[in-house]
Amino acid sequence: MRYLRNILFLTAFLSAVLSASPAAPSGLDSRIAQEEARMRILEKQISEHQRHAKQMGEKEKGVLGEINSLDQKKKVTEQRIKVLELKLEKVKNTIAGLQAEVKLTEAELAEMMEVLENRLVDIYKYGGVAEFNLLLSSATAHEAMETSFLLHKIALQDEALIGDMLQKKDRLIKAAEQMRRQEKELSANTASLTGERKTYREEINKSNAFLQKVRTEKSLHEKAARELLQSQKEIQQTVMALMKKKREEEARGT
Repeated sequence: MRYLRNILFLTAFLSAVLSASPAAPSGLDSRIAQEEARMRILEKQISEHQRHAKQMGEKEKGVLGEINSLDQKKKVTEQRIKVLELKLEKVKNTIAGLQAEVKLTEAELAEMMEVLENRLVDIYKYGGVAEFNLLLSSATAHEAMETSFLLHKIALQDEALIGDMLQKKDRLIKAAEQMRRQEKELSANTASLTGERKTYREEINKSNAFLQKVRTEKSLHEKAARELLQSQKEIQQTVMALMKKKREEEARGT
């Protein structure tokens, strides 16, 4: 019985010794293996985040290029609108000037017609007595012929003057109509370009929103990569510490 107790005690002692000696290195090996496995996982995650960050960086460059292109187009469109607006203002001023000139011509024509109408009324009322008296007052037949010629010339001049005034009025009206057509065309072009400018602004706003999203995602991936690199560094330090501890325990065991 006493012998059996001694055998059991020796067995327990050997088990304790065996578990104390190989167990420590075995536990360290397990921890080292676990930390190395974690490090490999971190390496994959870091690589993945870096890849995504690079992709976001390329997208960022593309979006910036697109925004720059849209901004240039918008600026060109705005300049074209400015030119058209100046042309439109000039056309409106020209139309206003032509309309004023038409009114002035109409007033002059009305005044001239009134003079001629009064002259016709006088001729109708007095039966050409004034002209007849003018002819009778001529000293010679030659003077009478000259007077008659002058009266005829005056009548022709009146007729020509009226004709010129009517032609002038017609030209002014046609010019004003042409200016109105030009005004309509310029207004349409300005409206079209204003629509283009609005479209460019909307596209730029959308691109800026997308750019912000890309930059945010890029920043998150970069931050995650930095944090994982820090974790990797800490794990490497842990593995090195465990390996050092393992070597020390192995040295003590020899």
